[in-house]
Amino acid sequence: MEFLIEAWAVFLGVAFTISVGALYGVLATIIEGYAISILWKWFVVPVFHSPELSIVQAIGLTIIATHIRGGNWKTLQEWSKSKRKKKFTTKETVWQIVFPFLGPLLSLAFGWIVLKFF
Repeated sequence: MEFLIEAWAVFLGVAFTISVGALYGVLATIIEGYAISILWKWFVVPVFHSPELSIVQAIGLTIIATHIRGGNWKTLQEWSKSKRKKKFTTKETVWQIVFPFLGPLLSLAFGWIVLKFF
């Protein structure tokens, strides 16, 4: 019986980790799509008179661009190799968690500055 309780606890831990990771990925993707759709509206629509992008279209465009430039496979391989060689510091771990949210928002902020002042 004790074995079943331990196995169930491990299963719940893995399920929770996968769920949090999936939620994290979805939120980061939505934020990136939002930032790209806004930047598109600010810079591409006025110059090329193209239609605006929805968040879903911006996410699709990001997927296509990522695929064209070689995808994330190389990055994943490099990350996997570096993870085997060393343990990440707390600062590196926090940066890896925060950057997917911070990067698009910083791009959006920089785009807004360019739009307003140049």
